[in-house]
Amino acid sequence: MGEARCIRGIAYYFLAEYWKNVPIVTDNNISSSELICNTQSSVYEFIRRDLVFASENLPATPFEAGRCSKYTAIGMLAKLHLTMASHLDDDDSDTNFTKAKEYALQVINESGLILYDDLSTMFYPAGNNCSESLFSIQCTNDGYGYGNGRNVSLSRNALITLGSSWGAGKGPTLSLQDCFDKGDLRRYYTYMRNGDTYSNLGGGGYSYANFSEDESTETSNEMLAHVRKYIIGANSDCGGVAGASNQDAGNNIYLLRLSDVYLCYVEACIGSGTATSDATALSLFKQIHARAGLSWSSVSITYEQLIKERRAEFALESINFFDIKRMSYRDMSTALTYLNDMNRERQYVSNGNFTWQERNADGAYHGGFTPVYPTDDPDGVGSLFYLNPDVAEITVNEDNLVLPIPAETLTKTPSITADPVDYDFN
Repeated sequence: MGEARCIRGIAYYFLAEYWKNVPIVTDNNISSSELICNTQSSVYEFIRRDLVFASENLPATPFEAGRCSKYTAIGMLAKLHLTMASHLDDDDSDTNFTKAKEYALQVINESGLILYDDLSTMFYPAGNNCSESLFSIQCTNDGYGYGNGRNVSLSRNALITLGSSWGAGKGPTLSLQDCFDKGDLRRYYTYMRNGDTYSNLGGGGYSYANFSEDESTETSNEMLAHVRKYIIGANSDCGGVAGASNQDAGNNIYLLRLSDVYLCYVEACIGSGTATSDATALSLFKQIHARAGLSWSSVSITYEQLIKERRAEFALESINFFDIKRMSYRDMSTALTYLNDMNRERQYVSNGNFTWQERNADGAYHGGFTPVYPTDDPDGVGSLFYLNPDVAEITVNEDNLVLPIPAETLTKTPSITADPVDYDFN
C-alpha cells in the first residue's frame, strides 16, 4: 500500500504541474458525468498525504532493486513542498520552503545514497538503479512497449543502433547548447556535435560528423547536434539489452535523482530571495558542479545560476518544465521572459558552397564558428552554416504553461470543464 500511494503521489505531482486543476479519483467506479476537477491546492494536499503515508510505511532500503523506498517518498516530499513554497503569494510559502529543506536533508543525510561518479554509463543499463537513483521507470527488453524507446526515437540514424532509428531531426536547441560552459563534461553525454567519438555506440564505435561523404547517409540537422542522453546503441554496446525490436531497450528512465534533491535543497535555501550562501547548499552545488568537471569559487549561488545548473544537469530528462513552472509561480513575467529570451526558433542553414569535408571541419558546430549571413560576408561566401533569418518566431505565453485537456477526454467527460472545486478530505 505504501508503494502504491507513493507512485500515485508522484503521478499526481506530474498531473498537477502539467494540467494544474485535475480530478482526484479514489473510486474507479464513478461515472464519467461525475468526474470534475479539483483545485491545484487540493491536489497538492492529496499528494502530500500519499507521500507522508508512503514515507511512514516503506522500508529505508527497497526490498527489491528498483522498488520505492522511504526515501523515494521523502525526496518527492521535498520537491512537492518546494513547489508549494514557490507560490509566493501563499501564506504558507515560508513554511513550505523550510519543510522542503528538512525533507531534502533527510534524504541527503540518512538514505546512504551518493552521486553516481560515471557519467558515461549513468544513462546506460549499467547505471540502472545506481547509487543516485531514487525512483525510475524500470525498463526491460522483453518486446515492444516493455522497454525504453528513446534509443530508437532519439538516435540520429541506424549507424548508431545497427537497427531502427528515427531521430535524425532531433537535437538540442541552440539555447540549450549555450547553457553548457566550456569544459562541462555533461555536454558530451547530453548531445553529440561534430568531432565527437563514442566507443559504446554503433556496435563498437561511432564518430559524429555533420555530413557523410555521400552527403545523404548522414546530414546535419538545423541545430548542428543530435541527442546523446539515453541512447545506448546496438546490443554489443550495452550488454545485449538494446532490445530485439530496437524499441525496448533495457536502460531505466529516471524520475527522481539524488542530484535533483541536492538542488532542491539549494533552491529552498534561496527561498523567495535571489541568492543563498548557506554552507550546505554550497557544498551540494559544488559536488554536482565538480562531477561535471567544473569548479565553483563563488561564496553564494544566485537563483539564475541554480536554474542554469538544473538545465544542464537534467537536460533532455523532462524535468526542466517543472523548474520553469516553479519560476512562474514566483513571478510569471520572469518565467515568460526566460523562455522567450531563449529564441527557441533559432536554427542553422547549411551553406552549399562548401564541400562535405569543409562542413565537417574542426569547430564546425554551434559556438565553434561565426555564423555569418552570405550577404554580410565581404567575400560573398558566408560561413559553413548561417542562422536562418526566415524562421517563424516562437512566443510563449502564460496559457502555454498549462497543457490543454485532450480532445478525447473532453468528449468522454465534458464535466471536466466545470470550475474546479476543493476536494473534501473528510
